[in-house]
Amino acid sequence: YPLWRLLMQRPRMLATATAVALAVGLLTFRPRWNGNPLFNFVHFAGVFMAGMLAAHHHDALISLFRRRFWAVVSAGVALWALTTPFIGRVWTLNIEDILERRMVAVNLPLLAKLWLILPLMAVFHRLSEMNRSPALLKPLARMSFGIFYWHCYAILYINVGGLQFMPRDSLWGITLQTLLVFGTVIAILALLKKALPRFSTYLGVE
Repeated sequence: YPLWRLLMQRPRMLATATAVALAVGLLTFRPRWNGNPLFNFVHFAGVFMAGMLAAHHHDALISLFRRRFWAVVSAGVALWALTTPFIGRVWTLNIEDILERRMVAVNLPLLAKLWLILPLMAVFHRLSEMNRSPALLKPLARMSFGIFYWHCYAILYINVGGLQFMPRDSLWGITLQTLLVFGTVIAILALLKKALPRFSTYLGVE
């Protein structure tokens, strides 16, 4: 916490640290079975810090979305579409593979997700300004921590359970798998809330 607070008070240091952390994240992968907290931290720290940087430059981002909405959305979606066909080549890699083989590989799944951050932010901001935010967003926002917490278990179940029939090197396959994971997590949260109403908050359900 003191480190994050220090970075938030020094914008240039935060920007530099974020760039370095994102570069590290793009050259590393999740640990095998998500079983190494230190590797997880190294891999995802850049994404967390990018969120801090975006929060610090909130006003500048809002101004950008208002002035260049379609440019931001078009560029982000185009870069995402160009990246996703190559994801299948590195989809199964983990950080242990990288270290054991002494290889260098770009984490294309993470890169593809990063391309979508600004377009999604721009779209949600535009909807909020138009007072047309979908009614579904509020309950999803309340479940956001639960979605974050449980989605890795859904991915693990889908992969280990042999449900790998969807192609991972196409927009259609990746979109279908995303919807399957998302739907599975929502179902888990709904069941937890119904079965354990007193304890559901501790399990990521409000």
